[in-house]
Amino acid sequence: MTEASTPKQLSKSELHGFVKKIREDLNNEVLGQENLVDEILSCLMASGHILITGAPGLAKTTIVKALSRHLGLTFGRVQFTPDLLPTDITGSDILNINSDTGQKAFSFQKGPIFANLILADEINRASPRTQSALLEAMQEKMITFGGQTYALPQPFTVFATENPFESEGVFPLPEAQLDRFLLNSVITYPEAYKEIEVLQRHAEGKLSAPIKKKEARGLSREHLEQMSKACMEIRVEKELISLIHAILEKTRQATKKGGSLLYGAGTRAGMSLISVGKSLAFIEGLESVRWYHIEKILKPCLRHRIKLTSTAYYDGITEDSLVDTVTEEVKNEYKKLIEGLS
Repeated sequence: MTEASTPKQLSKSELHGFVKKIREDLNNEVLGQENLVDEILSCLMASGHILITGAPGLAKTTIVKALSRHLGLTFGRVQFTPDLLPTDITGSDILNINSDTGQKAFSFQKGPIFANLILADEINRASPRTQSALLEAMQEKMITFGGQTYALPQPFTVFATENPFESEGVFPLPEAQLDRFLLNSVITYPEAYKEIEVLQRHAEGKLSAPIKKKEARGLSREHLEQMSKACMEIRVEKELISLIHAILEKTRQATKKGGSLLYGAGTRAGMSLISVGKSLAFIEGLESVRWYHIEKILKPCLRHRIKLTSTAYYDGITEDSLVDTVTEEVKNEYKKLIEGLS
């Protein structure tokens, strides 16, 4: 094995410094979306996928492209439309004819999904049949076509975007696919001073300037694996796990209180809270997950894993407001315990 094929084993401090620098780079390139940057990096380190919901023009696509450039990872983009077919994502068998012998043979032509970072742009514009083409890839990190199984490159993370304001020509994502996403991030307009800075950079021609090759911070598969293992070693106190379970239980109890919920958060939601909490703690250079990490990601982890009744919407209840209610109940009931974990 050559030295180039054997990446250096980085220490925890070196890995933390690497992530910290990537975080700074992204925040400098995409202004006003600090929470989204943290959530995207957390998903990457936790080997999960993220659904980004927000109005057009809020840098959803830009931030994913920037991440791939900074990390030196391969990037694939699929623009979801009503006429998109599953094979447009996964690839398909192509008939090849030997010009000398005339012999015919099929070979698999890989689709755009064979990349490290996949941007599924406006995913809710495609039909459920096409959306389902992502299910196996997101869960198993492989696809099956023509009886053959093809492994996807590692790391593999799907960044899906959707516009929440359009109701015509869109297909809501089924619950089974929503649950594949580690986080559902909702982004809003940046603060005024950040937006003014974006406009100023655009006026000066400095917005989204190309990154010089020497500035790209290549991240090998082995280094990402080291980072993921370092995140796994972050401690989660038993008391914090009890708080997470209490939150899950309260969302389920809400199904019996006035009928606002069809179903509450499942066990996978709690696992997601722990995984993302570890990633956030690692980004900050901490050895254990704190309560404020969990509180910060409650909505991204839960909003797509609970289902409201139609009556709840008419009453002005939303997924986020219900999570707020549950959070306040837990904070009031476990005040002293939370103080010790803050």
